[in-house]
Amino acid sequence: MERTLYQQRSGFSLVEMMVAVTLTLLILGGVISLFQQGINTGAMTTQRTEMQQNARVALNLMAQDLSIAGTGFPLGGIQLPTGSDSQRPRYGCDIDGQCNIAQNAQDDWLYGITPGHGLGPTINGTATDVVTLVYRDPSLPLDRNVLVSISNPGDSIQVNAGDVSLIADVAHGLKNGDVLVLCNANGCAAGSVTGVSSDTIQFGANDPLNFNQPGVGGGNIASIANSGSPVSYPPTSAYRVLITRYYIDSTTSRLMRQVNALPPAPVAENVENLQITYDTFDDATLTATANLSSLPNTYGVLNQIRKINVTISVRAPVQDTFKAQYERFSLKTSVSARNLAFRDRYS
Repeated sequence: MERTLYQQRSGFSLVEMMVAVTLTLLILGGVISLFQQGINTGAMTTQRTEMQQNARVALNLMAQDLSIAGTGFPLGGIQLPTGSDSQRPRYGCDIDGQCNIAQNAQDDWLYGITPGHGLGPTINGTATDVVTLVYRDPSLPLDRNVLVSISNPGDSIQVNAGDVSLIADVAHGLKNGDVLVLCNANGCAAGSVTGVSSDTIQFGANDPLNFNQPGVGGGNIASIANSGSPVSYPPTSAYRVLITRYYIDSTTSRLMRQVNALPPAPVAENVENLQITYDTFDDATLTATANLSSLPNTYGVLNQIRKINVTISVRAPVQDTFKAQYERFSLKTSVSARNLAFRDRYS
């Protein structure tokens, strides 16, 4: 008897296929989840690094400026235009006609450091701070020669022929919006540059900072002229100062740095808070006071500043995927105002 043998081969059942597919999907989902977590962790690390870098860059630049506040600048400050017909100076305006932040000049004097407690924008319910500082700019040594002449109302000066190349220098020369300090035997006065032509520098009325005001009774360039008629000036020299201002722009959340009346430049992104306090020391009473947030803008107090404490808070540019919120980071530093503390007791 001849038999034919058939070998029966069966496929996977539906249940087996569903189990296999389910296991495959679970394994694949786990791999994708781990991969996504790795991507998110990398992005979060990058954001944290960027936050820390933002804070460090901002604090480093502020520390550099604050550490030289008052350098080469009269210890008692400089009288700005004053009188019943004068207008208050405006530190936060530029040559483009933009006033970026409220002024922080409480009186008519320009000091080495002028605090601005709570004068910045309010962010997350906290009023941010502003600080304005002044120091001499050594890159434009106009004071190596006395001025040739000063106009009677004090709205223009003529520099020595040897200084023409200095003010025309592309990198370090004078620009509209710069601030010059003029000093002679009668005192010092500040003027905001409104025009430069060859050897003549203009200090016209209605400058962005309200520093010129040639028609007022005191505190302008005309105030350092000799008394009597006709108007004359003793030998006078000039030098440039950098009035540097830090504040947060509420629209862009950037920490801004503005010099004189020039347009401000961004320093750091995604800045949410800037808080500044001051340590003072009274030489007369030998009294030290720490962490003052608000100081009266008077010579006797502002020149007692010995240390500036700065705290800056930044956030990540995007929200954390897991927490659905922004990562935040704060950094603090303290800077010695050594030029304000200097006293020449032997001259």
